[in-house]
Amino acid sequence: GYSGGLFTGSRIGTYDVGRLLGRGGMGEVYVASRDGVDVALKVIRADRAGNAANLKRFAREAEALLRVESPYVARVLEVGAEDGRLPFLAMELVEGASLAEQLHGSDRLDLSVARQMCRDVARGLADVHRAGVVHRDIKPHNLVLTTIDGSPRWKLVDFGIAKIDGGVQATTGRVIVGTPAYMAPEQLAGNTADARSDLYSLCLVVFRVLAGRPAFSNNRMTQTGQHPPDPSRIPDLPLDVGLALRIGLATSPADRFASASDLEAALDAAFAGRLDASIRDRAHTLRVHEPWD
Repeated sequence: GYSGGLFTGSRIGTYDVGRLLGRGGMGEVYVASRDGVDVALKVIRADRAGNAANLKRFAREAEALLRVESPYVARVLEVGAEDGRLPFLAMELVEGASLAEQLHGSDRLDLSVARQMCRDVARGLADVHRAGVVHRDIKPHNLVLTTIDGSPRWKLVDFGIAKIDGGVQATTGRVIVGTPAYMAPEQLAGNTADARSDLYSLCLVVFRVLAGRPAFSNNRMTQTGQHPPDPSRIPDLPLDVGLALRIGLATSPADRFASASDLEAALDAAFAGRLDASIRDRAHTLRVHEPWD
């Protein structure tokens, strides 16, 4: 784990910076406090601050997060700059273990836990998409199980590569951003990602927690055109869940669920074995045209 970082023990804005929580390609995240309240403070890495594109990307994350209001997404408290130099983001500190950390101890999640994760993350994505934001990096590391008023709740974190829907892509050319094992096919191809790309990624997370292994590995970049493996081989999996995943993991975005709310409703019904007949028919048709690997 992390303890001290470059800014530990210093003051940024009105925050006293404590231990280093994590380090990414763009920034470092610290626990910081102000008036006795702990926050997560994200600071752009000093070695990245000289690059205008990095500063623009950091500002875009702040803009994306400020747009989103959701009980299922880490809240932004303040966006600022330290003496006009290093920009920072003060966010709600989401205490808890990420899904990636939880999967270290066991390969699979209990069906009831998986069902709640689907519900919470889909609701978070509905709020994200309503705000005109595409997350683009839904994966186990970015889903955190926390406790709110004594009840478990999953929250979505890390909008480092999010894009404002309809906004200009920050990168020119076909630059691929994200985590290949959890990317939608259009992202892998370097094409535009939209809300349905996030839903595809969430379905890959669902596959991972139910199957005990990812549907794809990170070497997908060299193996384009792969279809996910058949989830009906997963022990104890309700048949309807496999059918809902067939739609959620369709290669063409047009064949997938249209919205996070649609996906949430379908998965919730599927876990209960009550998937709508019209959705079952859609899934069976897709299975014929697009067989599982």
